[in-house]
Amino acid sequence: MFELLILGIIQGIAEWLPISSEGMIVLAKTYLFGGGRVDDMIHLALFLHMGTALASIVYFRAEIAILLKNLALFHTKEEGEKRELMFYIVATMVSGVLGYGLLKLVGESSAFATETFALTLLVGAALCVTGILQMVRRGKGDEKKETDATMSDSILLGILQGAAVIPGISRSGMTVAGLLFRGYTEEAALRMSFILSIPIVVAGNIVLNLNTFTWNADMFVGLMAAFVVGYVTIDVLLRVAKKVPFGPFVLAVGILVLISAFV
Repeated sequence: MFELLILGIIQGIAEWLPISSEGMIVLAKTYLFGGGRVDDMIHLALFLHMGTALASIVYFRAEIAILLKNLALFHTKEEGEKRELMFYIVATMVSGVLGYGLLKLVGESSAFATETFALTLLVGAALCVTGILQMVRRGKGDEKKETDATMSDSILLGILQGAAVIPGISRSGMTVAGLLFRGYTEEAALRMSFILSIPIVVAGNIVLNLNTFTWNADMFVGLMAAFVVGYVTIDVLLRVAKKVPFGPFVLAVGILVLISAFV
């Protein structure tokens, strides 16, 4: 039970930060709790994602209710509302197909274990570039929000989220960086990234974990730890985004990610 509690807490913190929650859980499982097969640890990480997905559902319940209403009344909605809804649908489909294929490759190959250094460098560099661009662009206006989403935004974000199934790649880091790079506001980027995680996590658990895990008290503790800590972390990050310039924060995290590649 203690093991799942710790892993749930790690998931709740890492899911929303520009670090790989899968990577952190694999590391914690390996060095603190005896390790195991990489694909088994990824399946465990995917299960714990249900806790943070639940945190997103509860935190953004009003926004999600509106999206579901817009889906039911799609043909009567304005173009901006349709664009927002299609963003989530297309991005989820793209990330689902890509993520499933990559997960199979990760489970069947040990090559990814030796490539995490290069992947971490790539993510860190992307975050640094994004942070710098945010600082240059900040205050110039014309920043995008959810109703400005385009099909190219959807495809790009689907690719970025799907690639994050590989341990070492941060889902939130990739998606937030991609949205900021595409010109979205800090608040919109965080909100869209958080909501975008929900359908892919739920679908992934149905497809990959439905017959894998046996429900018990330990799993429940891990799930609840991820939920509670994840809910608090969402609130903190959104408050920070409203008060603190996000560019320097993203740049600082990018530098830390680059440093972590050599640790």
